[in-house]
Order: sequence, then C-alpha cells, then structure tokens
Amino acid sequence: MAILKQLKLVSLVWKTSFKIMSNHRRLLIPFGVNAVFQGMLLLLLFWAPQFPFSIVLAPPIRAFFGELYLHYPANFLLMPRLFNYGNIIISLFITSCMTGMMVSMIHQVNKNTFPGVRSNFKKAIKKYVTLVAVWIVAFILVSIVFRGPKFLILRYYFQKTGFFSRWNVFRMAFAGSVLISILIEMFFGYAAAAVMIEGKSAWQAIKRSFFIAKKFFFPTFMLVAIPVFFIFLMSIVKWKIPQMMKQFFPGMAICVLVLGVVVSLLVNYIVTASVTTLFLMNKEIEGK
Repeated sequence: MAILKQLKLVSLVWKTSFKIMSNHRRLLIPFGVNAVFQGMLLLLLFWAPQFPFSIVLAPPIRAFFGELYLHYPANFLLMPRLFNYGNIIISLFITSCMTGMMVSMIHQVNKNTFPGVRSNFKKAIKKYVTLVAVWIVAFILVSIVFRGPKFLILRYYFQKTGFFSRWNVFRMAFAGSVLISILIEMFFGYAAAAVMIEGKSAWQAIKRSFFIAKKFFFPTFMLVAIPVFFIFLMSIVKWKIPQMMKQFFPGMAICVLVLGVVVSLLVNYIVTASVTTLFLMNKEIEGK
C-alpha cells in the first residue's frame, strides 16, 4: 500500500471517528466516567492532609514520604506522583472496562443500532477479566521500557562531558522509551476490539491485535502516535510542576493535573474510536 493511500486511510478513519462522535455524543460517556474518577482522585489527594481524610491517608503519606508532604505547599509537590499511582488503580478497575464498553458502543453504531449505555456496560463487565489481562500485559511491557532511562543515567552518571553526558543519555533514553511504548500500544490497540467484538480470549486477542497492527502498520502507527504524543507532552509539563509552582503559585500542580485529565479523556476517545473503526473496516475487508 503506497504512502498516499495509507494517509488517505488514516484520514478516512479519523473522519469516520469524529462523525460518529458528533452523531452519538453518548460515546463520550465511558471515558467521561473515567475522567470523573480521576477528578475524584484529585479531590481526595487535595483533601488528604485535612480531617477526616487525613485519618486514612495521612499515615501512609507520612510513612513513605515524610511529614513535610502533609503540609502546604509541599503537599502539592507530592500530588502528581500520588496521582500517577492512583491512576494505575483507576486504569485497572475502570479504564479497562470503559474501553470495552466504548468499543461495543461503536460496534453497535457501525451496525446502525442504538448504542445503549447500560447494555454495553454489562457486556464490558462480562469481559472484564479478559480486558484486564490484556491491559496488565501491556502495562508490564511499558513499565519495563520506561525503566531504561533510569538504568542508562546510572550507567553513565559520571560521564559529564562529550556526547554521552547525563542529559544527552536521558533524552535519548526517554525518546527511545516513548517510541517503544507507542509501538506497544499500537500492537495492543486492537485487542479490546477483538475481545468485545469477536469474543477472543486474552491471548487470542493479543495475537489478533498484532496481526492487524502488522497488516496496517503505518496507519495504525499514525492513529496511535499522533494522539498519544499529547500525553507525553503532558508528562513533560508535569515534570515542570515544581518550577511552575515557584514561578506562579503552588496550586499550579492541580491546574496541570486537571489539564492532563482533559487531554487523557480526548486522547483515549480518539485512539479507541479510530482503532475500533479500522478494526471494523478490516472485518469488512476480510468478509467476516
């Protein structure tokens, strides 16, 4: 397939995905629910040093991070880290299910049937264990990949001159980790659709996803990489939170995290909608 044809396919998939969203706003409900849980997590972390939330949350924060992070403004410095930990739990229990729910709703739209919220939620719950199994495998792989920068920085810690300075090593390692993590998400991108639409097991869904990603390598890479790029931009912004707190005000930490929730909502929708749309197009091509 020529590059021009592949770009046209990417354009067609995005056009179809946004058309589906404009005609069926309820498709935003699954990841809207996910965003609500992320918002609740932010509120919980904000209130962690205050009574009555401090009864439960203060002891572990004090034990693992120190008394300092229970007081203003240091509590805002710790918030992004705790939010990342909490977001892993949300992804495990909520995002996996909501992804399956949205895939099922898009499938119904594709069949010209009404995308029911309750019925598709029940379908996702039935497939929850399989969806989580796929998510865990992908999460482990991405986690291993992002340990690379730490290893390389320690390896070249004392090389402060030349090309392999600490900063150059970090930038190269981070760029490599981002690329590999995008490839992992790309090759796992069709797994939820394989589970929800074709009823595959976790292992079968992963194999099916790899097959389709390989078949549509460039279009899939574009559909995943371009939206996910904004997630990594937000990661860089989050690293700047301490400097932003000094330059502006401590509450900038919350502003950045809220912006991250909004970006995550949009990226999750675009990626899920686009790969599911291409998955359904491929099924039509295969005649299944």
